[in-house]
Amino acid sequence: MNLHALRVFFEVANRKSVTGAAIDLAISQPSVTAQIRKLENEIGVKVLEPNGRGIRLTEAGELIYLHAQRMFAMEKELERKLDDFRKGKIGTLRIASTGLPANVLLPKWVATFKKENPDVDIIITVVNSSEANRQLLHYEADLAIIAGISKHPDIFYEKLFDDELWFIVPKGHRLDSKKTTLDEMMEEPFFMREEGSSIREQLLALCRIHDLSPPKMTLRYNGMNMSIKTIQEGYGAMLVPALVVKDMVEKGEIGRVFIEGIDMKRPIYFCSRKDDDLSSPVTQSFYEVVKRLL
Repeated sequence: MNLHALRVFFEVANRKSVTGAAIDLAISQPSVTAQIRKLENEIGVKVLEPNGRGIRLTEAGELIYLHAQRMFAMEKELERKLDDFRKGKIGTLRIASTGLPANVLLPKWVATFKKENPDVDIIITVVNSSEANRQLLHYEADLAIIAGISKHPDIFYEKLFDDELWFIVPKGHRLDSKKTTLDEMMEEPFFMREEGSSIREQLLALCRIHDLSPPKMTLRYNGMNMSIKTIQEGYGAMLVPALVVKDMVEKGEIGRVFIEGIDMKRPIYFCSRKDDDLSSPVTQSFYEVVKRLL
């Protein structure tokens, strides 16, 4: 069935007028009549018949009009959804994030985004930086939020800001609020992240630069909260993002150690694949929210 002829018939049927349809469609009345004849010839039945000085639908015309209503309503709905998709209002957003952004930054970003785009589904996986890179490169994530230096040549890294890294110990520890040397700090029993963690790599790199042995690992953790609570209970030391422990240090719940000559920072990156940089409308929309909230 010729869809153009069907649309012309639909407009005529809506207005019960060839003249009205011609005006709305911005075509001539003879063109409207020609399209109606074309439709009737194609389907083999009449769709319009005279009704006094006007026209009315035949029984076949009523049947076709009923189905045309549904079809063109679906077309309008599709156009609306496509428009929402282009604006990043619908779709699915898959985010791979390292622990710090997932726990400290993403809650505000996601809440703001969802208020503005309630029909977007968001899936967040919390992983270390190496796994975040892998998920992004294997199209298992649409974007990644990575804390730390973990570069890959096929990923575009946009630095959002720098977070400091602090050494922490139990409150009242002999090094609490004191300035000391890195080698003395490395004598403490350390809680370490798993392999692939950017914090672990930065700490080990710092030891190599200063020709020091790595600290003795007392506990290896995949989640930060348990280790921080263990330090609050009076045991261990660790290197942590300032964003996570700043309030606890200010409240006197844990102690901070200052290392002579060392000021460690860790960048927070918004990451996308270089081959399709923010190609998804939903990804672009989320990026704009993040930049607005910084």
